[in-house]
Amino acid sequence: MNISNIHAVIFDMDGLLLDTEQIFLKAFSQTRVSLDLALSDDLYLSLIGLDAKQTEVKLAAGLDGHIDPDTFNKEWDQRCTALFMEPIPIKFGVRDLVQHLRSIGMPMAVATSTNTKTARQHLAEAGLIDFFATVICGDQVENGKPAPDIYLKAAAALNMEPQLCAAFEDSDTGTRAAVAAGLRTVQVPDLQDPSPETVALNHHIATDLISGAQHLGLINAPVNNVI
Repeated sequence: MNISNIHAVIFDMDGLLLDTEQIFLKAFSQTRVSLDLALSDDLYLSLIGLDAKQTEVKLAAGLDGHIDPDTFNKEWDQRCTALFMEPIPIKFGVRDLVQHLRSIGMPMAVATSTNTKTARQHLAEAGLIDFFATVICGDQVENGKPAPDIYLKAAAALNMEPQLCAAFEDSDTGTRAAVAAGLRTVQVPDLQDPSPETVALNHHIATDLISGAQHLGLINAPVNNVI
């Protein structure tokens, strides 16, 4: 694919730019063990990519009355906060890729289901926020992923038509949102492999961000000995 066909790039955040899904999962596992709940980590995996409202509903259903969701969330939040005292980890190739895209004048945005305050804080702590012209979050749209709203809003904020934008996602939920919005979508799976239903969308599935960017023609030569 020729880079001339792509005028902007929009990234998901957790599990794609930031290696944070494994932190949320660890806190979830600690919480269910601490509260002596017969839950599987699969419940957490089913929440990936959802916004706060969707997560609340699905988590409550998964807890199935065994514990008050507010009690679970309080301890989960506390454990997340403790784990996030360490530096925010970023995924392989992220910094080199965004530096390269900035050097060629490619507009970039983030489209994440995470709320605005947390998303901007985590991007800032990771030293990434200044690379992005805008950060569109789950609390800024009426319908969260897998609805296309967040990607349509991000493209509009960049003054771009969706079909002129590339999207990078890790989750099935986010991938469906990007494809539905009409973006050229690359999925880089994190904690879960794509489902057969997601594979059937016929988007590109890459092993990492760098190979995904190469597939789109965003990178044609090595950058900083990483690409």
